[in-house]
Parts: sequence; structure tokens; C-alpha cells
Amino acid sequence: MGRIFWGTRSDQQGFKKTFLELTALQAATMAAFLTLSATRLGFAGATVLMLFCMGGNFAMFPAQTFRVFGAQGASVYSFLFTGFGFAALLGPILSTYLLSKGG
Repeated sequence: MGRIFWGTRSDQQGFKKTFLELTALQAATMAAFLTLSATRLGFAGATVLMLFCMGGNFAMFPAQTFRVFGAQGASVYSFLFTGFGFAALLGPILSTYLLSKGG
């Protein structure tokens, strides 16, 4: 549903405003994640909301890279998409390291 919602919203009000909304929602959810995850329902809700936002990223970025870069947008998007993979692999390692250094 995130792809449909955010993609439609981006078509209606433009990429920049929609992306700022998506980023604000994602940041607020991440900031409140520890509190929300105290209960099973809160954890499920926060996780679904984060996946809802991730669907928005996957809906908006291909179209925007094509608008900005034209036919070269595919190669730019492939580089952008790789960032999600690196974040998934390196994020837990980095967070564990940072937790050991600062709590």
C-alpha cells in the first residue's frame, strides 16, 4: 500500500513535498521506535509504518531519477538502490559498534 499511496501523492503534489513528508514520518517513527516497541501491538504498528514508508521510497525514486536524469536514470537508480542493500548489511554492524562506544 505504501507504493500506491506515496506514488499517487507524489504525482499529485510533487516529489519534493511528498518526500519531505515521507522522511518526517519515517524519522518520527524511528525516534519513537523504542517506546512503540514496548508492546507487541506498538512494535507491529511501527514496523508496518516503516515498511509503508520504504514502499514509498521504491515508488518515488525510479520516477524521479527518470525525470531528473532521463534515460541515464536507470543507472543512477541502480546506484541508489544499492544503498538500501549496504544499509541492510552495514547498519547492524555500525549500530553495534556505536552502542559499544557510547551506549
